[in-house]
Amino acid sequence: MPVSAPNSAPAPTASSRATYAWLAALITAVPIIIFAANGTIITLGLCALAAPAWPGCRDALRQLIGTPPSLALCTLAVWIALSISWSAAPADSAITALRLLLLWLVGLAALAGARAYRLPRGAAGALLIAYSAILALYALEIASGGALISLIKQIDPDRFTQFPDAAQREAYRQLLAFNAIGRGGVLLVLLFWPVAALLIDRHPASGKTGLVLALLLGATIFVLLQLPVGAAPLALLAGLAAFGLAFAAPRRLPQLIAMAAAALLLLMPLIAYKIDRPEAFGVEKRSIPPSWQHRIEIWHYTANRITEKPLTGWGFDGARHIDAKATQFVAELPDGSDIAYPNVTLLPLHPHNGALQ
Repeated sequence: MPVSAPNSAPAPTASSRATYAWLAALITAVPIIIFAANGTIITLGLCALAAPAWPGCRDALRQLIGTPPSLALCTLAVWIALSISWSAAPADSAITALRLLLLWLVGLAALAGARAYRLPRGAAGALLIAYSAILALYALEIASGGALISLIKQIDPDRFTQFPDAAQREAYRQLLAFNAIGRGGVLLVLLFWPVAALLIDRHPASGKTGLVLALLLGATIFVLLQLPVGAAPLALLAGLAAFGLAFAAPRRLPQLIAMAAAALLLLMPLIAYKIDRPEAFGVEKRSIPPSWQHRIEIWHYTANRITEKPLTGWGFDGARHIDAKATQFVAELPDGSDIAYPNVTLLPLHPHNGALQ
């Protein structure tokens, strides 16, 4: 019977391998967090989530890659690789494609690990406490007029000398402060759902669970309505509608969403091409805000570029290089005059234009 050497180290367990993976992710995170671009943080976060799952998630990862959505993404990846060859900036497009590939892989690994991972006891309570703390911090900021974020961002009303009145300077300070924290309201929308799901899963038959969720939902809606960014409450309402539909048709809804997304991608260029002048719909262009006019100009300009290469397109990530800042947005004002916006082009990269880009 073989006897191990006295000084031989024990074989690493799955738990120790996961710990080493976490430590490696954390060590790698330090310089990236300081020096990397914002978009890298998303990939880094997914890597951190996926790190403990890497040692034992190969089977789950293989199953996920074999699903129809993943196969569709694989097909898209092949087309992306081919289209890089006729992109306006092949090197930049290749780097972007590599980032997306890494994001997809670590996202799949994180999802595979999450499916095989059991949350510890007390996770629902911990998440509820964290969410309540975020709500309380938002309420404090709303009550104080954004005092904390103004201190952090050094937003001093005395610097706004373009406003002679002190009340105007204070109003502008609050506008900047709430704009700074307003985008974070989307995090409340995203975090509400795991909180609700965990509470329902851990306490399904408790009347207190329904009361707590109702109070959380009411507090969340109240906080979001105080913020100047309208996307967050709209996202919450859309999420509630999607939740209701998914609850009623858990299998059919993903198919409908995929069909709607495909229809949007195919029809948006045709729609945008027809709305260069909103007068076709009985709306005077000069009567709508410049931001709306800009959207219309973006959509029409992009639709025109699509018609130039309707089959092959401009190559992966081509929207970043077509315009090359050679265009400029000009708004038509109600008094009959026009105003040019410096450095505002007709193809800025923005989620509003995603279906066209």
